[in-house]
Amino acid sequence: MGRHKKIERRREIERRRRRRLKRLKMRAKQLEEKK
Repeated sequence: MGRHKKIERRREIERRRRRRLKRLKMRAKQLEEKK
């Protein structure tokens, strides 16, 4: 059970990191379009 909890936590961290990367990519794309 403990090991499973650790995996779930790691998955949550990965999801957050991915979401942040996606947001940064979107922002970068908008800046490129503004130019």
